[in-house]
Amino acid sequence: VIVLEAKDRIGGRVWDDKTFKGVTVGRGAQIVNGCVNNPMALMCEQVSARSWDHNEFFAQFAGDHTLLTVGYSTVIDKLAEGLDIRLNFPVQSIDYSGEEVQVTTADGTVWTTQKVLVTIPLALLQKNAIQFNPPLSEKKIKAINSLGAGVIEKIALQFPYRFWDSKIQGADFFGHVPPNSSQRGLFSVFYDMDPEGKQSILMSVVTGDAVTTIKNLDDKQVLQQCMTVLRELFKEQEVPDPVKFFVTRWSKDPWLQMAYSFVKTGGSGEAYDIIAEDIQGKIFFAGEATNRHFPQTVTGAYLSGVREASKIAAF
Repeated sequence: VIVLEAKDRIGGRVWDDKTFKGVTVGRGAQIVNGCVNNPMALMCEQVSARSWDHNEFFAQFAGDHTLLTVGYSTVIDKLAEGLDIRLNFPVQSIDYSGEEVQVTTADGTVWTTQKVLVTIPLALLQKNAIQFNPPLSEKKIKAINSLGAGVIEKIALQFPYRFWDSKIQGADFFGHVPPNSSQRGLFSVFYDMDPEGKQSILMSVVTGDAVTTIKNLDDKQVLQQCMTVLRELFKEQEVPDPVKFFVTRWSKDPWLQMAYSFVKTGGSGEAYDIIAEDIQGKIFFAGEATNRHFPQTVTGAYLSGVREASKIAAF
């Protein structure tokens, strides 16, 4: 088995930043949604990655949400051990018209194989990032386009001290209601990345239409907006400037362009199943956008891979 990875790293929408003092901050996925019977939670325990329970219920898996204090990449690295992974090999076309499948990468290399598992994000399927020959069926294309490719951006900030401790006690997050609807989704929740109280790192998210409002701002302008919100929340005290920060740009990443799939208004969850259907026992599809029961999650992506591996092995 050869894995062709377009990016210069593995993990896709799992990408951990370990440059913050004492805390790993996930630029992408970092929360395990429900810890009972969840295979990702089990793997996290095996690599001692699990910590920080949230008191939120998640329907598919019982138990609390859990934030991974050492990040999902610990699990990804473990899963990747012993695999033949070729980085910086974006796939341009997949030709399955003959007996064997021919996969062509951007450097012109042609890889001949019996079966191919496609795991590119939904946004790239929608933009025909890979040319299929024969083309995908109308049914599959309709399903691909009936789902939405949503984006969440994150900002993480490291401060010289924990200024929020004076006001926020016994909680690992705090939020605010924006003053008007135009700011909805803009830093509405701040997560304390070290509830043990040793490090001074907050992480917030930008969601919905607010993602568009920050798209053309540079990182310092986004930081300025975020600090305005924090200083309004803690206006009775001094809020220091951060000593370090990052702003994610998932929507601008050429090999991702999204964070999670969702069913558009008037759409159906059946689209996930249709995208997951194999083609002639040669081309298979996996990823969170192929898992009707657990979309939008690392667990869903992982389980879709297990599902397709079983199908490929059975052919």
